[in-house]
Amino acid sequence: SKLLTISCFFSVFIGTILIIQMFNLSLSAAGSYEKEMRYLYEDCDIAVSYTDFGGIKEELIDEIMNIKTVSKIGTLMYSNELSINGAYVYAIGTDNSEMVKSRYHFTKNLNEDQIAINEVLAKVDNYNVGDYILVGDKRLEVVEVFEDGAMSDSSIEMAIVKKETLQELTKKDYNINILMIKAEKNLDNLSYEIRRMDNKFNVLVFETDEAYKDAVSSFQVFIIV
Repeated sequence: SKLLTISCFFSVFIGTILIIQMFNLSLSAAGSYEKEMRYLYEDCDIAVSYTDFGGIKEELIDEIMNIKTVSKIGTLMYSNELSINGAYVYAIGTDNSEMVKSRYHFTKNLNEDQIAINEVLAKVDNYNVGDYILVGDKRLEVVEVFEDGAMSDSSIEMAIVKKETLQELTKKDYNINILMIKAEKNLDNLSYEIRRMDNKFNVLVFETDEAYKDAVSSFQVFIIV
């Protein structure tokens, strides 16, 4: 009947509209996730460290810098041994490079008597820009409070100082244990080349990070289905 034909037509029409909307939402969600991950990693295509975050030798850093596909490198020191007011914080020693700044979303060039802290640490201990923090026997001025988006877990208390300062405070014999690399192309080949220099290197390639790939793949499967 005419009524049944009209009813079928509108059912198909509405179903088609819903499928298109779901497809668009899936594309948008995948794009948003990739944008969020790029915000997290920023200019860093590859991160290099040892599993125990031991120091990386200068000669190895020089070798990596001389690889043709490496366009720039940021060097930093990570430590979980820095205590502020009796609590251990996630501590980064920076080289003040744009690479490290973009990863952790702070903007100031730090000197050896300055510190940048995230909003969590600022709120916990009621710190503001211009305050001083006694870390060990060193008095550091708070010059920046940065947003918590630098870490995936926003409850982490985080502090950034110059890498030489972090080395002094933690009494280590090194001040570089992570390399951040921006590469022009062939990330897998570059990763292989870096591992050949030292088979103990832990090399994380942003685009092949399993968590990243699984999440993007789930969006793609949903779109295909």
